[in-house]
Amino acid sequence: MDIKSISGNKTREIRSQTTKATKKGAQAKASSASSTRRQDSYESTLSTGFTTKQMQTASKDSLLFQGELPSANTLEIADFKVKDQVDWSWVETRMSGSVTFDNADSLIRHVDTIASTYVATKSHLEQVYAEDEEKLSENMSRLDTLFTQAKQRMVSSYESNIGSFYEGLGNQGARSEMGKSLSTAIEQRVQEMEQMIKEDGRYEKTAEDSFRLIELSLNIQSLNAEESGKFPASITEKGEKAYSLYDLQAAGMVAKAATSINPAELKLMNDNELGIHLAVRYMKVAELIKHLELDKEMSGFLQNSFGAYLDKYASGALSDKGRASDSYHYVLKQYEASGDIQKALEQSARKYIGDSFFNAFQTDKNGIGTTKATRYRLELSQFSAGLTRGDLASAISSIAGNRVYTISAYA
Repeated sequence: MDIKSISGNKTREIRSQTTKATKKGAQAKASSASSTRRQDSYESTLSTGFTTKQMQTASKDSLLFQGELPSANTLEIADFKVKDQVDWSWVETRMSGSVTFDNADSLIRHVDTIASTYVATKSHLEQVYAEDEEKLSENMSRLDTLFTQAKQRMVSSYESNIGSFYEGLGNQGARSEMGKSLSTAIEQRVQEMEQMIKEDGRYEKTAEDSFRLIELSLNIQSLNAEESGKFPASITEKGEKAYSLYDLQAAGMVAKAATSINPAELKLMNDNELGIHLAVRYMKVAELIKHLELDKEMSGFLQNSFGAYLDKYASGALSDKGRASDSYHYVLKQYEASGDIQKALEQSARKYIGDSFFNAFQTDKNGIGTTKATRYRLELSQFSAGLTRGDLASAISSIAGNRVYTISAYA
């Protein structure tokens, strides 16, 4: 068997003992060297060794080595330790999120991301290190630390943004109660997912698979529940909590819509028009809450909070009878009686604005002229279409007044 070494521009071959020397000079040189060097070693001044990655089969009778030959006794010993295949950077990334006004409307998804990552990684580690309690304890300690930090970060950010939003509207203690409820809800989602793993035979033998397979399966089940609107009890039921996870997400939706309203839209509006305009915002939130099927207590909490925000946003105009209060409350009375936003809007517009609402054309920057009545019809059409198809992001955007008029939406 030949071992060929390629180092620099030189190629050396070490022949097996069956190879016969053809030159007497070479035999003499070998004989002389044998008195000072062991025949089964190779002396070199190289300080670094090589690994088996540098060797490959050149032919069935030889090995090809790329690089410089190492000194004796420096070959690396193969490591046969168990590899858990957990990508900890991935775990850290999945657990790094926080709650803001922009993403609070998808709170359930964020909670499930943390919970599924924790449960999947935990299940995988427990199977991989079933026979090594020390390694299991070491890795679980790392995972538990990441999970605790993720939960604290999510709860803290929800309290600071969404909780503070509602407490600032007169709901004393809302920030703290919402934070406590969210913390408990996260723990409940973890427990529920762990139970799902125990009950599902697909997870019994995953030691050789990536932990992401379990995580993916849990995420798919969560997304399916979100798409169908059929959430498990750990999401919809309050239990001993002040708010369910579903309630907290709904609160995030309303807070996002409120804080996304552009103050510039109020320019050039008289008090009567201002009252009608903000009443439309209020009625849209009422329709969203109705679509979410929240209980009476939570519905009232969100509706009253949004109304308080609108008044604050309008610098008190909605509670001032000398300003926009009359038109605002008149619209809401018509809505309460009919349950129809567009009907309530048009009845109120005839009373407080007059025919100009229906007949006066306004030209936009593209040269397209429409009446205010047409603009509101398009806006309400888009809002209703969003709710019907379950596109809550579109509905929230419409509540905030970020609308896009299209003929197809009107049709």
